[in-house]
Amino acid sequence: MIFKRKRQLSIPERIRAIMWPRSGFRRAGRYLIMRIKRMPGSPRSIAIGIASGAAVSCSPLVGLHFLLGLGIAYLLRGNMLAAAIGTAFGNPWTFPFLWAASYQVGIHLLWIEGPATLNPEKLSWSYVLNDMSAFFWPTIAGSIPLGAAVFCIVFFISRNMVAMAQARRREKRERAIARRLAADIARRDTSASV
Repeated sequence: MIFKRKRQLSIPERIRAIMWPRSGFRRAGRYLIMRIKRMPGSPRSIAIGIASGAAVSCSPLVGLHFLLGLGIAYLLRGNMLAAAIGTAFGNPWTFPFLWAASYQVGIHLLWIEGPATLNPEKLSWSYVLNDMSAFFWPTIAGSIPLGAAVFCIVFFISRNMVAMAQARRREKRERAIARRLAADIARRDTSASV
């Protein structure tokens, strides 16, 4: 294979690479932003795609984020590739905060007292795993309005960002065409005068 590693990474090295990329988060983030700016399509469809990917990241259904993001983008006529990129909003660093917020919103929506609000000393991994439904259903319920809020915020930010980037690229292309045209005219004038 062309891009195969000479030495395979061990499992701890793979986990470290997922949690902290070798090239760093700044470079990975800049790459994603550049990829979104250069994506073909209208700013609206790209923004819908990004927002739908970011919105599904609030749900605890980790294995279904890509499918849910693509489904929402398809229903709203958004860009599918942008939806896949938008799911990067949910990552190991943001999941705890997103799920905690979804859980808090869910227990208020369902009018229940969650185990975390009753007794924080009682809250442990074994308690969570033994009584999964006490955490799962409030988190699902809370992820819907939280996801809608994330969708709106990310949509407006990304639509403006993509529209500005596309306008800049268009102006740059027009300036390059004008320079080439001026150079061709100057070359014709000098060859005609000789």
